[in-house]
Amino acid sequence: MKKRQEKSPVAMVGTWPDILLIRPQMAENIGAAARAMANFGLNNLCLVAPRDPWPSAEAERMSSGALAHMPPVRVFNHLKTALSDYHFILATTARQRDMAKPALPVRAAIAEAKDRALQGQRIGILFGPERTGLENDELNHAHLLAHIPVDVDFPSLNLAQAVNIVAYEWMQTEAAHVHSFATAIDPPAPHQEFDEFIVRLLSILEDRDFFKTEGNKPIMKRNLRNALLRGQLSSQEIKTLHGVLTCLTAKP
Repeated sequence: MKKRQEKSPVAMVGTWPDILLIRPQMAENIGAAARAMANFGLNNLCLVAPRDPWPSAEAERMSSGALAHMPPVRVFNHLKTALSDYHFILATTARQRDMAKPALPVRAAIAEAKDRALQGQRIGILFGPERTGLENDELNHAHLLAHIPVDVDFPSLNLAQAVNIVAYEWMQTEAAHVHSFATAIDPPAPHQEFDEFIVRLLSILEDRDFFKTEGNKPIMKRNLRNALLRGQLSSQEIKTLHGVLTCLTAKP
């Protein structure tokens, strides 16, 4: 089968999120996830670095016709490319993470995301591969973590089951009854704008020898990203910060 070409996301504004499966390992699980989405009215599916070739007859069969009724599944080689146009990124996890990042139970997290979607923000919800879930570097892109509580004695949650839980909560949530922490007039900048600023900032800090200890550099970089990501910077705020960097690095 011919593999779908990677392309930039098409900007869409609405009340429905995109479901992004990161490094899915089995085409059948993709199909089952699509079926779970369709059960609760979600139809925008993206794949990032899937193990099996796409399109997939196995996925089509497992979806019970759901994939045929959805827009074409978009496939990306890299997470950074896939996330470029989202204003708000929610990442799912079945286990507690030791990260300096906001985390809520899945119902509260979905309520927050839906409230933002109704403000016109574009929402992406991330799911990790079947065996390991999302890695910390992937979770690092998210504004908020959605924790799906499972029994500690049997924490194995199937990918399609996780998608089913999130899709169900999305349909059930009534945003009108949610008191959101998203109070800014301007929405957060698309992720690509934020990422470009972070890349520039870290490059300047590298040039100025900010990272004194090589072993601490990855942690310091992650902490800087998380601190700024929590600020929910708008496009105008990022432009202002670019101006600050330009001023600070200009030759006297």
